[in-house]
Amino acid sequence: MIINNYKSADKILDHYKSFTGRDFNAYRNHVYRVVNFCFLVDPELTEKHLEILFTAACFHDLGIWANDTLDYLKPSEDLAEKWIAENQTGLTSKQVRSIISFHHKITEHSDSLVELFRKADWMDVTWGFRNFKISRKQILSLYKTFPDAGFHFRLIQLSFREFFRHPLRPVPIFKW
Repeated sequence: MIINNYKSADKILDHYKSFTGRDFNAYRNHVYRVVNFCFLVDPELTEKHLEILFTAACFHDLGIWANDTLDYLKPSEDLAEKWIAENQTGLTSKQVRSIISFHHKITEHSDSLVELFRKADWMDVTWGFRNFKISRKQILSLYKTFPDAGFHFRLIQLSFREFFRHPLRPVPIFKW
């Protein structure tokens, strides 16, 4: 089963559409691919889990556009926390912040939902080369449903731009 739309996710994404601008479709598709990868890894996810994962997914990279930087984890966490507080979603920001904070972690994370999201984001960012036992057919199906739309190319562009802005400061997004 592929989740094609999720009401609360679309509400968040539409609200912040002005931040992502021309990258909106690429980012939306990335959000949906990541959560669908989560669901492929663990098809027993509850509705509460999906709500947490979709909320984290909507915000996890948003700081790139909102703050015009690749040092975006804290800005993304802050946007999520503000949204959760202002929209009375019934979620607590702690787990959402943790998912955002550790989604680029290289080693495993002890929290199962954070770990699930971490794997899913790695699957998407690497075009499925890191697949965590998800079949190539399933990966390609998600990319067919939610095309890249230039997402990966945009990340490369932004990385080069960041390097030329701050050549002596590496991007601090990876955590062990």
